[in-house]
Amino acid sequence: MNHKPVLHLVFDDKFIDRAVFQFEKALPGQHNYLLDIPSSDYQIKYVKQHIDRVSVAVRGSKDYLSKIKEAGAEVIILHSLSYYYAHIVNTLLRDKKVIWIFWGGEVYDYLKEFRNNNFKRKTRGLASRYLLHKNLRNWLRPLFFKLKNPTTVWNFSKYQAISKIDGLALAHEDEFKTLSNTLNFSAQLHWFTYYSIEHLISDEVQNTSVNGDNILIGNSATPSNNHLDILFRIKEEISIDKRKLILPLSYGENWYRKKIQGTGESLFPDNLQVLADFMPLSEYNKVVFSCSVVIMNHLRQQAVGNLIVSFWVGAQVFLDESNPLFLYFKRLGLIVFSIQKDLQLIALNEKMSRKDVLSQRKILLLHYSEANVIENTRLMLSNYLESH
Repeated sequence: MNHKPVLHLVFDDKFIDRAVFQFEKALPGQHNYLLDIPSSDYQIKYVKQHIDRVSVAVRGSKDYLSKIKEAGAEVIILHSLSYYYAHIVNTLLRDKKVIWIFWGGEVYDYLKEFRNNNFKRKTRGLASRYLLHKNLRNWLRPLFFKLKNPTTVWNFSKYQAISKIDGLALAHEDEFKTLSNTLNFSAQLHWFTYYSIEHLISDEVQNTSVNGDNILIGNSATPSNNHLDILFRIKEEISIDKRKLILPLSYGENWYRKKIQGTGESLFPDNLQVLADFMPLSEYNKVVFSCSVVIMNHLRQQAVGNLIVSFWVGAQVFLDESNPLFLYFKRLGLIVFSIQKDLQLIALNEKMSRKDVLSQRKILLLHYSEANVIENTRLMLSNYLESH
């Protein structure tokens, strides 16, 4: 691995190709990317476009650890913060500058201060299986690392790693304040997103608006979507006639996908459409364009890319008022509806005016243009790499 000032620790995920593109634009030729895989026979699924720029090694292997040391990087960028990355921070990166790109699930799904706060009433019961699985893994991790590292004390938890982070990269200041106050860390906030309008909205669909009356619900097969709560509420309170309820479930937990699909089909046998297979972005966007209503029933930030596209094409976006994105998007000037107060408006099936659609696009371009996203990425790096 050639010496370059920035080392990225990444795993096989749909965001990584975009990350490589973005960081190379911000600071060309100054990055190494180390992708960890669970086993030597693992077949990479998501990293495709830039796989030639990525070094691959089995997580925890001597080869993986050697690559980190050989890189000799000044700055390490963590794409999410898995327990293994926390271990690396606390054992190998004590004298390095570390930037953590916040994804959400690594905190909200695991740390005790947050993990029970993601679910609404109906989902909470279903999520007990999910939480049992997570809690069991959390309990076993110290034992696992003790067996793997018999001379190392179990002192490399996420909490300790978080306390050593120099920079936290995310787009929402309110969320940063909540995290820093709850977890008591002193990292610097950097405005960051993987999304740009140019990436999310291809040239051929830049002028496309909503062209159907379907309803999009959630973004993945994870309990934080609170599918059960919103599906039952729609069934009880709203007449959707022949409109399709579209549920993207290609990403997440298999057991949860089966449960939600089964429940959805029993409640809406003639209206439910499940997206069970991973789709190219252009194909997925076509589905989004057919939805005049988008409901994201999360209590935490999630599905930002989906929401940006939905605002762009003029869908009516419904968010829970507890979701930090609700106030964030409102402050930007975007039109956001409240799940608590406005859900009945779905039955009216009204379309957003052309004037409002164009107004929203101006706002989105101001904040999420590729030029702005890359400039903010460059500014983040410049805080730690002044010589570059």
